[in-house]
Amino acid sequence: MQREILFDRLDEFIREMKELGITKIAFSEIQEKRPRQINEEILRLEDMVKVFILAYKHSTIFKCILEGMDLNELYRKLESEGFEITRRSRNIT
Repeated sequence: MQREILFDRLDEFIREMKELGITKIAFSEIQEKRPRQINEEILRLEDMVKVFILAYKHSTIFKCILEGMDLNELYRKLESEGFEITRRSRNIT
């Protein structure tokens, strides 16, 4: 059976990955303008900056979801922590 563990703080995610000996992670990012429904009559175009940091071990997916961060700075921080990172874009345009 597969399970998912969610993190909303980067430091907790990093600590858990190091304790489990996980060194490979996926860095899936969104950085673009996307529509957001304000109400029935209003659709607004807003900047979206969001990253999903994912790892997998023993049928468990570890997921850290962060918004509004500098993606390049975050990527460099993870590299400096010793992670091997696969970087992907989830932009729809």
